[in-house]
Amino acid sequence: MADARVACVEHHRGEILNEQLLTLERVDRLRGFCSRVEEKINVERGRADAEAVNAAESWLVWAKLRIEQIDPLRTLPSLPVEQDIEPADLKPFIKGRSVHEPHKYGQWSRLLDS
Repeated sequence: MADARVACVEHHRGEILNEQLLTLERVDRLRGFCSRVEEKINVERGRADAEAVNAAESWLVWAKLRIEQIDPLRTLPSLPVEQDIEPADLKPFIKGRSVHEPHKYGQWSRLLDS
């Protein structure tokens, strides 16, 4: 069962890595969008209503702060904190065995002690 626990931990880490990548891609797209908004504000300054320009600038400040909050690279990445693993979490990784079956020495498996 130790191999199932390792596989479960690796799967969890992989899911977090994929989430970080998707978030980073979203952050990059949002930053590009903010750049376009900033360009639009500069074009409209003097042509558009000053109140509309001020509102857009306020929104842009908020958007940039929000982007910084969700950026997965705002701090250095590290290994995720290990999750608590329940027997049900191991089911996809035990290759047909029961999480409750005795192991080869006749004792009940202790899934979380490895």
